[in-house]
Amino acid sequence: MLSSAERKNGWQLAEETGYTQPRAIQRVLDRSVWDADAVRDDLRDYVVAALGDPAGVLVVDETGFLKQGRKSVGVKRQYSGTAGRIENCQIGVFLGYASPKGWGGLDRALYLPQEWADDAERRTAAGVPEKVAFQTKPQLALTMLTRALDGGVSAAWMTADEVYGGDGAFRRALEERGQAYILAVKRTQTVTTFPPLQPIGYWHADELAARQPMAAWQRLSCGAGAQGERVYDWLYVALRPGLRDGWVYGLLVRRSVSAPDDLAYYLVYARTGTSVQEVVRVAGTRWSIETFFKQAKGQVGLDHYEVRSWRGWHRHMTLALWALAILAVEAARQKGGVRQAGAAQRPRAASPTESPRTRRRAGCRPRLVALASAPSSNSPALPHQTPGCSHQSVTVILSATAIWCRTRSSSRAAVSTSATSATRPPSSPADGSSPHRQSLRRWARSPGCRDSTSTFSTITCSAIRASPHRCSPACAAWAGLAGGGDGSIRPGAAVADRPGCRCGPAQPVRPLRDGERGESQGTAQVPERGP
Repeated sequence: MLSSAERKNGWQLAEETGYTQPRAIQRVLDRSVWDADAVRDDLRDYVVAALGDPAGVLVVDETGFLKQGRKSVGVKRQYSGTAGRIENCQIGVFLGYASPKGWGGLDRALYLPQEWADDAERRTAAGVPEKVAFQTKPQLALTMLTRALDGGVSAAWMTADEVYGGDGAFRRALEERGQAYILAVKRTQTVTTFPPLQPIGYWHADELAARQPMAAWQRLSCGAGAQGERVYDWLYVALRPGLRDGWVYGLLVRRSVSAPDDLAYYLVYARTGTSVQEVVRVAGTRWSIETFFKQAKGQVGLDHYEVRSWRGWHRHMTLALWALAILAVEAARQKGGVRQAGAAQRPRAASPTESPRTRRRAGCRPRLVALASAPSSNSPALPHQTPGCSHQSVTVILSATAIWCRTRSSSRAAVSTSATSATRPPSSPADGSSPHRQSLRRWARSPGCRDSTSTFSTITCSAIRASPHRCSPACAAWAGLAGGGDGSIRPGAAVADRPGCRCGPAQPVRPLRDGERGESQGTAQVPERGP
């Protein structure tokens, strides 16, 4: 996702990483065993730990992905803001987080139209889970907001466009949580006034704004843009007290300085005493998600996917959000806005199956090198390296472990096998898996791994070029599985070449000698060294 490939799809990423066919890359989005929702939760913790701020703002918006045909999940002819017209496309709803330190994506949801939700045949073909029912875009947004707030995200405000501001149920749900918001609405939005702030009345937003004196308008900046400060004329009208003590409803109107007839309207729910300058600042924050979409599509391939399934779409979006979050955090760190420990995962409860070694790895910071030298669009570039860091030469591809330091699937126990469990005979592995599966996992974590991919776990070790062995351990393990009958790898046994192996002829394997130590604490076998 962070490579120099022009498009971040299976074929071009495979070519970028030296594969002759794309299946090794594609399986990350369909067959590999990892939990996209768990990775999403880690993404949220990563972004908030690094960029969190008491003045943070949650931003919701949707974007379209143009498609051809009718088999991609959720595709239909519908309005796309990306195209500015009705097109055959998919619509994704995204939740972002903006603070003075930077911005990043927290969550994603695919909009499934009613006709898709009611078509059992199409749902089955696209792998849509049975529990997924039709939800409107505001309902999807509310689900993501609830998940973020329940997950510990601290946000002073929430903002979104007319699609969400015009939904009364969406607004009321935020009010019940005590969440301040600034939501764009249509000019015909009905607003209610009530004493002591205003006389009792019902108005369209534009009608109430037209009744206000010219002296009520203020010229303010809502934040810096690509061409300097974004200066507009603003009008704020307090409408009525909130249902909770200390809260108030208001109407905010934005007017263009160069085109006075260009007006935009916002409903405001805020604490009593909130300044107009603060309300204007938050209203301007909503545009940060437009920059987010531009960066995500231009630099990390948010719209480059070539998958049709429900699982594939959510996995690709999760990895793209992770890649962009890493760039955003590194950019903020270079500006001095992020503490060095900000990128670490939040503390979490230890699992009974985790060893201290695994818990230490859970807090590690993703380390990136050899990334794209320039973005693949005209969007402003974010830094791809952290000055002063000593990194391995690891090419980052579509890999859960490249951006996710810890494993959240059942393979965690096999990766962090303790010295005690590792001494068990192959017939009774500690995690209950077959002997060859345990071997493959150990090879995928071996320090000598050059080009290995674990078929049964979440781990993909990609292109570590310092190996002295002619054939990677995973290839030897695979060949032993193919030709060994029972799948075991016997010390000193010659093995056949793996089909499609780029590592050269496979080498015999032997047990570790005294004093040697591997990632699996001395339990894995290593190939004999070549000349």
